[in-house]
Amino acid sequence: MDLSQINTTAIDATYILNIESQSRIGRQSSNKTKQNLKCNNIVVLLTNNLKEDLKFSVHGYLLGEDSHFDDVYQNYLDGRKKIELYSNSSEILRFIFSNSGIKKTG
Repeated sequence: MDLSQINTTAIDATYILNIESQSRIGRQSSNKTKQNLKCNNIVVLLTNNLKEDLKFSVHGYLLGEDSHFDDVYQNYLDGRKKIELYSNSSEILRFIFSNSGIKKTG
């Protein structure tokens, strides 16, 4: 399965977030052993409706270099993470988060 098949996350009837882009830093390794990823990553999400009091959790995926994901299901984008950029005009939320402690499965 590729990114185009998993890029929409429905939060509720009001908010729908789409993964617009992800930095290459800290992507899932193709190595089959479990590991800690110790670096930062940036994921840009587009949403259909932004409000100042927006609170949500995003189900995220770690991608391999081939832009495919293994069965890695981590709720690592949520209200506790730092929002690096917030823009009403472009309707973009950009999160920067640490991969430290996120372990690959398999």
